[in-house]
Amino acid sequence: MDYLPVFISLTALFFSGISLGWTIYRDIQRPRFKVLTGINRVAQQGAPPSEPFIGVEAINLGPTPNKIGLVFVRKSWWQRNFGNQDKTSAFLFADYAHTATSPQSVLSNRIEVGESARYAFPFNSECFLKEDWAQIGVADGFGRMHWAPKDDLAKMRKQYFYEFHTN
Repeated sequence: MDYLPVFISLTALFFSGISLGWTIYRDIQRPRFKVLTGINRVAQQGAPPSEPFIGVEAINLGPTPNKIGLVFVRKSWWQRNFGNQDKTSAFLFADYAHTATSPQSVLSNRIEVGESARYAFPFNSECFLKEDWAQIGVADGFGRMHWAPKDDLAKMRKQYFYEFHTN
């Protein structure tokens, strides 16, 4: 009977610790973006599809709103550490006049949870796909990088070489 108050106190201490840990974790957690890429076309009713373009979309997965930054590409880990050190990453300048690019008012403001920002890049024989980049991603308002799956860029490079480097 003398152990009941001690047991209740230890149980309360345990649950208080879990509650405190969760609160700290939730407060330091930063927003995450899911980055999707692909070669796309814009289709409008009554009009032919647009020319193909490279699309990069960043979706805010939360838990808080965040700003979206610039689009970057980088070489593979092996190339960055043991290959040519001159060009290991690059900034991509989007085509802001393209209809698929989000308006500048969206890109310069906070992106709410569940909303997305889109960038369009030209898909031609001189686009960034001609070089051996391994990843494409976007920077957020905290300076963190969010990378698209490597398979997305590999599929785009495969389509690039099929369309522009086959006879």
